[in-house]
Amino acid sequence: MVLIHPSSVLEHRPEWVLYQEYVLTSKNYIRTVLDVKPEWFFDIAPEYFNPADLPECEAKRSLMRVVKRKAMKPAAKTQKEEGSDNEPADD
Repeated sequence: MVLIHPSSVLEHRPEWVLYQEYVLTSKNYIRTVLDVKPEWFFDIAPEYFNPADLPECEAKRSLMRVVKRKAMKPAAKTQKEEGSDNEPADD
């Protein structure tokens, strides 16, 4: 486990990050950190971030939650669109 360096401007602890520098002191820190949304992995390089290719670990479980959320979004959008087509006609 690593910590975000105290000089970072991030005010929260993101689930996924991209970092430039790994700093070893009495603790392990990462510095120059960017918050990354895991949905971006699938948008940019889905073949590289295939959860089926990962061993059982926290990263795989996290990515599987993202896959489930992404699968539910189109279904919810489709249900909304179908609902708007079934509006009652004015008589």
